[in-house]
Amino acid sequence: MTAARIAEMQRLKKWGDASMVPMDELAIMVFGVDSPYKGCLATQYLNSCRAVVIISTQAALLAHIGPRAPDSPSPYLPSGMNWIQRFMARISLLLNGNQYRRYFENQGPGGLVIFGALGGKPQGLEELASLAAAVQDIIQVPPKGIRYDVINSSDPRTENKGLVLVEGIASGQYPRIWVEDHEQALPVPGPGNLGSFPVTTSTSSPV
Repeated sequence: MTAARIAEMQRLKKWGDASMVPMDELAIMVFGVDSPYKGCLATQYLNSCRAVVIISTQAALLAHIGPRAPDSPSPYLPSGMNWIQRFMARISLLLNGNQYRRYFENQGPGGLVIFGALGGKPQGLEELASLAAAVQDIIQVPPKGIRYDVINSSDPRTENKGLVLVEGIASGQYPRIWVEDHEQALPVPGPGNLGSFPVTTSTSSPV
């Protein structure tokens, strides 16, 4: 990524042009409706969390799923299959409801599942597979997986570490998607190492 592009992403975050999605929340942006021309959805500080991006030519959804349910009795319990299912049921209800369905159905939807890897190994493979399957059930095509590296709290961070940014262009056009310092190719079906869940990494060259 060029220095100019990094500066632009920081401007989007800092000056309010991006709607920030907190952990365990989601947001939907309809192009040309929620902003005069374009807008952004963003979330940050991913580190063991997962993010889901669902896009079409008309709208985008961004969700930040924490490593455990917010109502979990212990901060040390993993999010678990139940939390994944609860969160994805919420997304499914929204995208199949009267308010947003027309912006995603038959509008070329695609999806990304962004997940952490520790020492190069994805965390929670069973939960990850369930999350990918839930996204596919909603959009009817396999999502693309994007891996990022989980780091220790004492490790140095780049400016965009743990950032996901969905940059709307205009109605009728797909948004641009950034994971950390790399723009991602549009999610399309294809073979991968998690069944039909193709995986790339945010630390590789942009795809």
